[in-house]
Amino acid sequence: MTSIELKYKLFKIIDGIDDTDILSEIKNLLDLNLTKGGYDFWDDLTPDNKNEINTALSECSATGKMIPNSAVFEDYKK
Repeated sequence: MTSIELKYKLFKIIDGIDDTDILSEIKNLLDLNLTKGGYDFWDDLTPDNKNEINTALSECSATGKMIPNSAVFEDYKK
């Protein structure tokens, strides 16, 4: 996917949101990303936290219990 296609998809998603709280959070997230130069929370996690997350991801993938992000969001739309 090109950056133009990605920007268009993001615009369409954001354009469909009427909740000002959600829009404010999206703006805050983007502002944080721009001001911190691509800040990634992963860098702030302890090695133990990182290991636990990676272990959980491995276990979910191995057992087929991983739930796609789209399925989780569908549940919250209802």
